[in-house]
Amino acid sequence: MGNPTFITPNATDSTSNIDAIFVEYSNVSASIHIGNNTIRAVNDARYQFPSNQQIHRSGIATKNTVGTYGGYWMDQIELGGDGPIVHRMDFIYQSNNSQGGDSGGPLYTIDEDNTLSICGITSQHATLDDGTPITMFVAVEEIQYQLGVMPLTRSGT
Repeated sequence: MGNPTFITPNATDSTSNIDAIFVEYSNVSASIHIGNNTIRAVNDARYQFPSNQQIHRSGIATKNTVGTYGGYWMDQIELGGDGPIVHRMDFIYQSNNSQGGDSGGPLYTIDEDNTLSICGITSQHATLDDGTPITMFVAVEEIQYQLGVMPLTRSGT
């Protein structure tokens, strides 16, 4: 096993909002555990979400849940002379919100043709101003932008 790369929003030298750990090793498959001892192939990566898109989430604490895509917002961090860094955070509405231990877990969609597509990783739970609970996640596109890490899929995209 290789050396892990830790990415955390709390590190003093980090400019990333991605809450995950990446470990390089060769014995991996493009698969996700979706509950009930079922493992499914990750066929593709999803980059766009319509407002009513159902998004599934797999987590250690809350197991496998589903919500609907809610939107995103941008956050800007000033870095002295280096200029601002802009981060994007997406969120889903869920009745079973994420909890501690779910961070870094995958979010995915299951399309009409039963194709499973990875779309991001769980970051944290939050509450909107109106009291609505949400689960925030970092979309695949943002992971690629910030870290240059491509999702592992069966299609190779």
